[in-house]
Amino acid sequence: MWSVWSWVTELLLFGIVPLVILVLNVLVINETRRLSDDEKRLHASIQLTTSRRLSSRRHGSNSASTTTAAVAATDDRSHTAVG
Repeated sequence: MWSVWSWVTELLLFGIVPLVILVLNVLVINETRRLSDDEKRLHASIQLTTSRRLSSRRHGSNSASTTTAAVAATDDRSHTAVG
């Protein structure tokens, strides 16, 4: 009986537990890589958007203010009482 208990506990402590820890570490590494790739894509997208805005400002075009003015005009009309 002691021999079986000894083999089982040693197998758990020196076999299964390290394998579970290894699998968990691999999962953490994969998730970290995925988050890093997502952050790189987001950063590149932000830089591209910023460079487009700067480029359009240099050429005298400001689509953001035009859009804001159009939305404001539409909003003013929607609050006008009809009667």
